Amino acid sequence: MGKSALFYALTGKYATISNYPGTTVDVAIARMRDIEVIDTPGMHSLVPVTGEEEVARRLLEEVDLVVHVVDAKNIKRALPFTLQLIEAGFNVILVLNLVDEAEKLGIFINEKMLEQRLGIPVIKTIATEKRGVGSLKEEIRRRIDGGKDGRQVISSAPRLRRLSRKLKRCLKETTAFQKGHGILLLLKDPISLEMVKKERNYDKIVERVNVSSVLPYEIMREIYEDAEEMLKGVMRYEETSKGLTKKIGVLFLNPLFGIPLSILSLAFIYLLAGYIGAQILVDFIETWFEENINSAVNAFLYQNVPNYWDQGVDRRRLRDYNAEHQIRDSNNLPDSDDLLPRFFDSGGFKITTENRLSARWSLQENRNEL
Repeated sequence: MGKSALFYALTGKYATISNYPGTTVDVAIARMRDIEVIDTPGMHSLVPVTGEEEVARRLLEEVDLVVHVVDAKNIKRALPFTLQLIEAGFNVILVLNLVDEAEKLGIFINEKMLEQRLGIPVIKTIATEKRGVGSLKEEIRRRIDGGKDGRQVISSAPRLRRLSRKLKRCLKETTAFQKGHGILLLLKDPISLEMVKKERNYDKIVERVNVSSVLPYEIMREIYEDAEEMLKGVMRYEETSKGLTKKIGVLFLNPLFGIPLSILSLAFIYLLAGYIGAQILVDFIETWFEENINSAVNAFLYQNVPNYWDQGVDRRRLRDYNAEHQIRDSNNLPDSDDLLPRFFDSGGFKITTENRLSARWSLQENRNEL
């Protein structure tokens, strides 16, 4: 969804990473001038399931504004959470990020129409290009200074509305009521239940909340149905020209062409790795590369690196010589002067008195080792 990319587009490169108190969950904090911005862990519902979601849920209680960042091409999946945030009374801005990717897929969103239906600002952005970031900054300041608009966006069924009214009467003087957390209590949100634990009518609140075990599912069904209804006419789909990769993907998914193409792909991989790599490339390295490149490099190193011959090159070549001439006993080794031409010829070495003595000493050392 590009949440962290948008965070850095708003605040710059510098952020403080710390653990939320009492947890090992990382939270990034930075500043947009005089406004502190927190990059919370991702969440998909106001009723937390994981430890990261619980941290994000608790952080929501401490902020003045929630910027809900969603992937524009997956707005159908994300909008129910936006409705939960609005219904719970949070001050919300909806950001449709990655709109360029959505439009490439032929998905176009009328953000002005969606804004009217939700009653909150809806802003399109491309965080990596900082498009729309300026407008988002302005809207953030406007919402913080002007506050939120109390609004009911979920069209609950009559039974749910009755339960909600009864719950509101119990919560009339509580912090949870002031924050609009009635729906969260009906969803059996543990954090909201914790907030009203010290209320004198706590038992009555719990009784209202536990009136039905299927109540949370009914509420979530209402939320998803409302989200689907709100998107009608907001999203427009257009046919886009398919690129080569998409066309190949369609062919692979077709039962008629998929199996033959899979077999051809496996054959190509075998040809690439088994024949070209293991045979042609290996032969090239062992013949032409060894004769033309490796020997020249060894010759250069011998001439320019002190004691290069003593560092192991002669040992390898001496063993090769032994293997080639089937010499098992080191006492049968020929004299060093007889070996030197063989060792030096392939590399084009210039045999001087100095390097001849060095090579002779090294050969003698290897003879002793063998």
